[in-house]
Amino acid sequence: MSKMKFAKSSAITAGLLACLAVALQPVRAEDKIITRTYTMPQSAVLPIELRPGLGVNLIYEGVNQTIETIFLDNMSFVSMNHNGCIEKGCPPNSSPTVVHLSLIDKIDLAGVIGVNKQAGKKSLLTILAKDEKGQRFSYVFVIRYLPANSPKVHVATINFVQKTPAFTPPTVAATPKPPDPSIESRQTAKYLFAGLKKAIDRGELKDRDTIAKINKYIIAVHQGARFDSAPSFGLDLNLIARLASLGTSEL
Repeated sequence: MSKMKFAKSSAITAGLLACLAVALQPVRAEDKIITRTYTMPQSAVLPIELRPGLGVNLIYEGVNQTIETIFLDNMSFVSMNHNGCIEKGCPPNSSPTVVHLSLIDKIDLAGVIGVNKQAGKKSLLTILAKDEKGQRFSYVFVIRYLPANSPKVHVATINFVQKTPAFTPPTVAATPKPPDPSIESRQTAKYLFAGLKKAIDRGELKDRDTIAKINKYIIAVHQGARFDSAPSFGLDLNLIARLASLGTSEL
């Protein structure tokens, strides 16, 4: 073999080995797993992104709340478990405090149409919880499918904790500045507005009085009102959750 052919062969071999080394470089999922903490009561619809092979835990122990009811709109791609009992006839003090969500492995069967295919890989999750004093709270989440090759950080744990009152030093009488609406509240208002428009276009919502109430409620949410304040506007929370679900498919 000539020196030129040997050098060319060595260069190709070195290139292949370099590519193989890159391909075998381990990707550690744990480097991208984080925990997020939210104060209660929830003031906006929270996003949950599920990644293949990695689940998400919703933990309510920090607010001393137990879960009474769970609604999951699209169960075609989400597996859900919890650490207690929410069925009728459950023993005392057995209500769940943790909910675990994960993706269902996709199985393609010849001649079988996918379940709930039109809904896509998106769902609305609603959790109704109760604290030790008997006060009830509602939590709403938008669940989305996150591809395995996505560079986003994976939130594996969502902790809910009590809001700690901020210390305010005594001051001379002054007019406090109104707080700016949070990013989450503004995003929720966008979901609701898009869902309202879609419901009207479909002919699902025609009552002008109800539409006017919803518009006032959306403005209040945009300005920082709690998501579950809908009843104070004369609106059913299930209707509002439905509008939020419709709105997420538009944005």
